[in-house]
Amino acid sequence: MFLYGTFPLEGRLDLTKYIRELLRERDRLDEAIATLERLIEENPALASTRRRGRKSMNPTERREVSKRMRAYWEKRRKEQIRKPPEAANAATA
Repeated sequence: MFLYGTFPLEGRLDLTKYIRELLRERDRLDEAIATLERLIEENPALASTRRRGRKSMNPTERREVSKRMRAYWEKRRKEQIRKPPEAANAATA
């Protein structure tokens, strides 16, 4: 077997040999694909299409998060106002 894009240069280049080898590999891949497709047909749960990453929020959830974040930042602003300027500068440095 050889890596794609590399041809061993032992003697002369026999392209028909490489073509036959690639055709055999294609046949093996076709069989594997057909087997997987049959499995999916028999059990559709195997082909789960779950999304990755963050889940999307519906409008109600978005409003709730927005309210929580407004309260959070309001509290932070009030705490900053209560601190003397030197303490606020020291906290950020």
